[in-house]
Amino acid sequence: MTPVVPLAAALSWGVADFNGGLATRSVPATRVAAMTQTWGLLLLLPAALAVGGTFSVRDALLGLVAGAAGGLGLVAYFEALARGPMGVASPLAGVIGVLIPVVVGLSAGEDPSPAGAAGIGVATLAVLLAGGSDAGGSRRAGRGGIVLATASGVGFGIFFVLLHATRAADGVWPLVAARVGSLTLLWVLARRARGASTPRLHLLVATSGLFDMAANMLYLFAVHHGLLSITAVTVSLYPVVVLVLARVILGERLTVRHRVAAALALGAAVLISV
Repeated sequence: MTPVVPLAAALSWGVADFNGGLATRSVPATRVAAMTQTWGLLLLLPAALAVGGTFSVRDALLGLVAGAAGGLGLVAYFEALARGPMGVASPLAGVIGVLIPVVVGLSAGEDPSPAGAAGIGVATLAVLLAGGSDAGGSRRAGRGGIVLATASGVGFGIFFVLLHATRAADGVWPLVAARVGSLTLLWVLARRARGASTPRLHLLVATSGLFDMAANMLYLFAVHHGLLSITAVTVSLYPVVVLVLARVILGERLTVRHRVAAALALGAAVLISV
């Protein structure tokens, strides 16, 4: 299928992640994730009714587990973005998130190109390089951010694989089940989270939630009409959007090592998608 749909998903996820990461700098990640997921539900329910489709208990269960994994990944991801730098955390999460569906796709018989195989090696190098640390206080924040970004990538990878296993005939109902799973978990985790409620916060979480759900629906459509490995790596280009927004809006500066790690991570995603 045309790469326009998964690329649109990548763009939507990038905008959602950048806004969610900004919100997490003033409010706990669990609360931000729960709020963004709630906003996304406002877009999802009308879409589910409009698209239609059958309801499958099997796919609903897959959606619930996918939602729980994605929800935990989102909390870790927002926290990683808040600790910064965004230009490292986002590409690292993207690479880890794409390796899981690529491995699953290959095991199912999908045949990668030589460039895709090279991309896996480059991705491994990016993870090792990004996992290094700076001196002083930034060392602790950087190491924690790397761990959180890696954990979030694992959650996203599981989310990608489980949604791919659902049937196209179900429409977006698997996403409804996924959102029920993630919201149940996130609101339990966020029940004691506190933070100032400001108009800026509500704007950030609303934008993040709506763009995130748009990306979810675009991904579900794309993965049901194309290969898992190709679709997953294409949507994993969302760190490019985060990187650009962080540089342009925040004026974020990266160390040379982090720039190389980010560039390798993004290059790996491109190679795997060729």
